Amino acid sequence: GLENNEFCMWITAEPLNAEDAERQLKKKVKDLEDYIKKGQIEILDYSQWYTRSGRFDSERVLRAWVEKEQKALEKGFDGLRLTGNTFWLEKKDWENFKNYEAVINSVIGNYRMLAICTYCLDKCTASEIMDVVSNHQFAVIKREGKWEIIESAEHRETVEALRESEEKYRTLAESSLTGIFIQQDGRYVFVNDRFAEIHGYRPEDLVGKEYRALIHPDERERVVQIVSKRLEEKEVTRCYEMRRLKKDGETIWCEMMARRVGYLGKPAIMGNIVDITDRKNMEAQQLFAGKILERINQKGERLDIIRDVLRLIKQSTGFEAVGIRLREGDDFPYFTVNGFSDEFVKAENYLCARDESGKQVYDSQGNPLLECMCGNVLSGRTDPALPFFTEGGSFWTNSTTTLLASTSEQERQGRTRNHCNKAGYESVALIPLRSSDQVVGLLQLNDTRWGQFTPEMICFFEGIGASIGIALARIKAEEEAKNLAKFPSENPFPVLRIAKDGTILYSNNAGLALLSKWERQVGEAAPHDWCQLIGDVLYSNRNKIIEAKYGKRIISFVLAPVAKAGYVNVYGRDVTKQKKAEQALQKARDELEKKVRQRTAELSQTVDALQKEVRERTLAQQALQQSEARLRDAQRIAHIGNWDWDIVNNQLWWSDEIYRIFGLRPQEFDTTYEVFLSHVHPDDREFVKQSVNEALYERKPYNMDHRIVRPDGTERIVYEQAEVI
Repeated sequence: GLENNEFCMWITAEPLNAEDAERQLKKKVKDLEDYIKKGQIEILDYSQWYTRSGRFDSERVLRAWVEKEQKALEKGFDGLRLTGNTFWLEKKDWENFKNYEAVINSVIGNYRMLAICTYCLDKCTASEIMDVVSNHQFAVIKREGKWEIIESAEHRETVEALRESEEKYRTLAESSLTGIFIQQDGRYVFVNDRFAEIHGYRPEDLVGKEYRALIHPDERERVVQIVSKRLEEKEVTRCYEMRRLKKDGETIWCEMMARRVGYLGKPAIMGNIVDITDRKNMEAQQLFAGKILERINQKGERLDIIRDVLRLIKQSTGFEAVGIRLREGDDFPYFTVNGFSDEFVKAENYLCARDESGKQVYDSQGNPLLECMCGNVLSGRTDPALPFFTEGGSFWTNSTTTLLASTSEQERQGRTRNHCNKAGYESVALIPLRSSDQVVGLLQLNDTRWGQFTPEMICFFEGIGASIGIALARIKAEEEAKNLAKFPSENPFPVLRIAKDGTILYSNNAGLALLSKWERQVGEAAPHDWCQLIGDVLYSNRNKIIEAKYGKRIISFVLAPVAKAGYVNVYGRDVTKQKKAEQALQKARDELEKKVRQRTAELSQTVDALQKEVRERTLAQQALQQSEARLRDAQRIAHIGNWDWDIVNNQLWWSDEIYRIFGLRPQEFDTTYEVFLSHVHPDDREFVKQSVNEALYERKPYNMDHRIVRPDGTERIVYEQAEVI
């Protein structure tokens, strides 16, 4: 006990008193005086401890042992080791002392305490010897000069049952698919193989290790508070998620379930954990893909959209530099970048190869020859048999240094400039942006750190790249159509004006082909179904969109009524490519969803219950996003917006399309009724105010046509319909 930093007590009895005991002990224990001065040993006569009050009080003695143990721990000792001589016992005290021994034997296991009691065999009867043995785990008896161990039968049975139970529990724990642990005093005292495997250790390396060492620094304070509350038996969640650290420093996500238990006589935490890193990554990818798809399907300038997409990619992945190349003539310069230096962009911007005289070089098919690995991906010069190319036509490496040292220019499909490697970028991925069968651009992901990519990540970004490519093609087509719509006579698509009675009042050159199919001319009546359609649109006084197939082309018509004038303007647009692009986008989304379902199915074997909640939440979120997107698209296509006016608080909410109708950027500022009136044509303002006031006082719906003035000074005629609620 002295050697192991334990506080030691010896309660003596005749024929040995405290002074005699100290004298004899000095002969056996080196430096005993130092231990006494240190306060690590105390020797008392039985009258100073057992019978201090003149009689043996078992409750007082038991409390005194506990107090001694607590004070020893407070002084920095590791526990209490005691021995007491019982030669002082008389027959009248035996029954009381026997009960005391039974109690202390059951209580002592809850404290850092070890006790040895000494009895005089010559003074004990056979029944008293049986009492001693039954009240202790074992007894040591000296007879005829030999020491013998007598073990309590009850204790032996208990130990055997405990051993069998522990063996069964250990077998179950070791074969468990989840990580199981027990932590006590801030350290692991037991871990199973799966727990160690999750963290990249051997089980023996973790026993004795501080539990906080495996928790991510950003999570430690929260987890320590949970552990403290659980040990104090306060109300705290049993199941929670956290980030943890593997031996190599990698961050993983785990779900933990834990509870307070008793272990070796002291409070401890026992729990199990499941590695949910794959599930968390999948959730993050779904959320990330949703944000990308939402942004690229919003209205706006192409540059703003692409900048937002790169910002989302950089924020979600942590990659140091990202960029997008788009076609410009024969070349594919950077359209916009995030994280690349100006020097790097200047050196890598253009890809077209040139000869010594500066003339552009073309391949055998007459296509411009694009240099470097970016040129390989954009030109389709990839070989999926090589590990750094994919079936989808992408290039990726986790170490440009290793790649350049282990491959030839021929394997790399031509000469590479190696600017990425010279700039310190080790992890590089080049993802083609596709629209149908055409490559319209390239997504570049760079990082100076090694090992940033996995095959699954590249496959995911190929799906994202397809969505971006299709969206870019759509945006470009919309910009071209918007420019052409300003000049009907130059518009390559049909533009017609048809009167209320069905008479064709106007057609541009492109519309003449449609009239020819109808076998009609300007001034004649449109086909019967169109006449009926014109009447319906004028009656509803709302825009209507229809699609019609002419040969292999699909034409979308927007029928815009001008009710006061009694005619309908018809704007046609060839949407054949857009339809194909939408089909390709849907196919890409279906592929992404298929991969998500496959991966989710694999994970569900272990975390079915958790996945169910995630799937329901994700589906609900997707449904909400899809519903909102459809509403926005419908309003955008039909040029119809909606608004709500909180009259009491004078707060006016406009949908995105209302802003566009008024020539404003969507949601760029909060609106009020006064702001709305300021955009109404001055000559129509009084009429609008009067119509609104009548509707408010009479609590009835209203509809009207009036003019608005856009910020650029242009005038527009709008149709407005509202009701008081």
